[in-house]
Amino acid sequence: LGLNNLCAEGFSESFYFYSTNFSTAPKKTNCVNVDRENSVLDYGQISVLSSGNEKKLLQKVYDHIKGVRKGPMLGHCWNGWHASGYGAAISLQQFCGWTPTAAHAYWLKNTDGNDTGYTTVENKVKSFKSMPEFNITAAEKAAICP
Repeated sequence: LGLNNLCAEGFSESFYFYSTNFSTAPKKTNCVNVDRENSVLDYGQISVLSSGNEKKLLQKVYDHIKGVRKGPMLGHCWNGWHASGYGAAISLQQFCGWTPTAAHAYWLKNTDGNDTGYTTVENKVKSFKSMPEFNITAAEKAAICP
């Protein structure tokens, strides 16, 4: 139902940030979207907390910013706190110029107090280094950044 709703709202991609239970999920969802057009949502998996997968996520976000992929995308984990927060925090650093301190504060705020025992994720947020191959223009930043 969730994938159908995303498709209907115009999302073209969604990613689950863990591998557990992903194998049984549909990889494509067809729908008629809000513009009354036939649409497809691609559903993929990126273990964003595994070292080296940051680049995979940022490439996907970059492709949507640059219009290579049309429509919005959604990345999610089980509760929306740790892996999702990490994906959002590094995206804000990469594309919006947030500092590691600001991104870490954002991550902490969005764990709803469930941050105990996640020092590895916190350290990953704090140590993330922007990747020059994914730089965007000032106009793109103004359009997407909070």
